[in-house]
Amino acid sequence: MDDVTNDDLVALVNGYVASRQPHQIITLNPEMVVAAWDDPGFRQVLNSADANVADGIGLMMAARWLVTPCVNG
Repeated sequence: MDDVTNDDLVALVNGYVASRQPHQIITLNPEMVVAAWDDPGFRQVLNSADANVADGIGLMMAARWLVTPCVNG
């Protein structure tokens, strides 16, 4: 999961759009994180994405607990 604020993410997306090239942004949920733990292929897909951001409060709270802020963190 990328350590970005909402403003950082907007700037990142604006840069992606301006580049006129395809980019992959993944909105991670807890089930995806668990699946990536057990599936190296899926983990590689997540790791190769241009951005991975939290989709929901659960991952954001876990990141805060681990002292790793994320979007809205």
